[in-house]
Amino acid sequence: MSTKKYDVPSSTALAIRKGSGNLRSFYNHVFVHPMGVVRNEVDLSYVQELGGSELDVAKDLVQRNLHCTDAVMLEAVVALQDMDVIPDLENCLKAVPTLGQRTLIAATLWRLNRHASFPECLAEVVKVDNEALKEAQIPRMHWIGDERSIHLLMQLLEDRGQFVRYLATTRLNDIEFGDRHHNEPLRKSADDYLAQRKDPAFLRMMVNHMTERYLDHLYWWKK
Repeated sequence: MSTKKYDVPSSTALAIRKGSGNLRSFYNHVFVHPMGVVRNEVDLSYVQELGGSELDVAKDLVQRNLHCTDAVMLEAVVALQDMDVIPDLENCLKAVPTLGQRTLIAATLWRLNRHASFPECLAEVVKVDNEALKEAQIPRMHWIGDERSIHLLMQLLEDRGQFVRYLATTRLNDIEFGDRHHNEPLRKSADDYLAQRKDPAFLRMMVNHMTERYLDHLYWWKK
């Protein structure tokens, strides 16, 4: 259970208690037991089923409690598709001190309005001497959804970090062939992919697979 103190006006608390199951679930998942969201175990897409007044309640609650680097609140912003917070997030982008924090905020902005800061941050990530940051961002690199995603992963195939290279190779295999079963060997090596990095047909195929396998789910609100 979260131990954070949140700004929840009494009128909002009453609206939640009297509200729909989806509104109560949203409050519980974001403000009471947020670890499910942190671990990607909870899908917040049900918030799009909230009625107009309840959607306003949910947005107001998140806006009141939004902090620049609170990953759960940022996920809630994306689920709610709350465009009103974009200026605040852009200010956060300028204020936070680290590339990791900027990338977290930029990733949120990307899923709201395809903000240019996200590809720019990832281009920085692949160049810095920070293996942990690279490892954390590899699962997001396909979010760009075009050849830039593939080129970023290709750059990491030559990274000095062994685990970074492995994760990048794994992600490329998953894009091309689909997610593997546990312990199933990779079908292609880093060298195999590097040999195809300038092949236009290969790049088109990878972009098509990326869309089919990942992006329809990632941008579920656009369906």
